[in-house]
Amino acid sequence: MPLQLAAPLEEDFSLTKTDEAFQVDTSTPTTIRVKQASQAATERRDKLFSDVTRVFEDQDKAVQLRQNLSLMELMRIEVFLTLVDSNITDEQGKPLFRFVNIGNGQRLDMDENSFSAAWGQLPPLVCNEIHEKVMLVNVTWRPQGEGS
Repeated sequence: MPLQLAAPLEEDFSLTKTDEAFQVDTSTPTTIRVKQASQAATERRDKLFSDVTRVFEDQDKAVQLRQNLSLMELMRIEVFLTLVDSNITDEQGKPLFRFVNIGNGQRLDMDENSFSAAWGQLPPLVCNEIHEKVMLVNVTWRPQGEGS
């Protein structure tokens, strides 16, 4: 029998570090749901690593390699590509991130610029904890790769 595609793996997480740091009432904990990245998401992520400039200088025999990569941008894009639910709200109590129901679950209902604006409102501690959860589901994105 050939491969039959299935919905990507999704996992729910409570943001316990966030709740503790911001003294959130844990009767309603802060939660997110993260999905396993598709090939398309992985290609979008990997595009960040493609901007490399090599400079070779004959006289000094020096070689320079420059890569324009922001780790914070990488984190934001990895979350953008995999976040499928969150109960984080803005100052007015409205959902910070928008999602839409699709046939087999939910997906983010924001373009990258809107997501970036929302993401930028979060404290760094929260961003870091969300990203930690993304990496738990997407082991191939870890520096150690799939075997970790």
